[in-house]
Amino acid sequence: MSEIEKYLNDNDTTSKIVVAIDIEGYVSFVNTKACKVLGYPKEEVIGKSWFNNFLPENNRKEVITVFKKLMRNDIEFTEHFENTILTSAEEERLIAWHNKLLKDDEENNIGTLSSGKDITEL
Repeated sequence: MSEIEKYLNDNDTTSKIVVAIDIEGYVSFVNTKACKVLGYPKEEVIGKSWFNNFLPENNRKEVITVFKKLMRNDIEFTEHFENTILTSAEEERLIAWHNKLLKDDEENNIGTLSSGKDITEL
């Protein structure tokens, strides 16, 4: 377990959605709040493709393209981003994300860590 995962597991009382996605787009960490908003238990989120399972089809291609370019350093990193997610009830929720690039010891991109707030009702 990474230090990030240990910290987040030990402090899982946050009101923010927290999701870590690896370079291939698979969920490597999700907190309790994210599971509540998504409507899935943790074991049904970890290891799944974030894009194919938790984003609406109408914006999936665009978000995948941006993510892939980001992982290749083809575009400038955007710390703040808004997009919709898809819940288990097929409901779309608008999330305002705060993103951090995850890097390995050689400074290669290995994924993202994002915390988000559901702003659907705002």
